[in-house]
Amino acid sequence: MITTKVKLFLLLAAVWIAGIFATLLFGRLLIALVSFFFIGQFDFPISDLVEAITLAISGGILIGGIQCIMAKEKNRSEDPPR
Repeated sequence: MITTKVKLFLLLAAVWIAGIFATLLFGRLLIALVSFFFIGQFDFPISDLVEAITLAISGGILIGGIQCIMAKEKNRSEDPPR
C-alpha cells in the first residue's frame, strides 16, 4: 500500500528530475546554438544527453528524498474548522 510519504517522495523526485533535466538539456542546446551561429558548427554529442539524464535522476532522487524527509505532515484533527 502506498502511503502519503511515498506519494510525496515520488512527486518531488519526478518534479526535480524533470526540472534538472530540462535545465541541463536546454542549457546545452543554447550553447550548441550559439556556437552554430558564431562558428558555424552545431556540436551536440549524445554523451551530453546521457550525462544530463544521469545527473537529473541522481539529483532529483537526492533532493526529492531530502525534501520528503524534511516535510511535516499536518494532523487532520488539528486543522481549524472552516
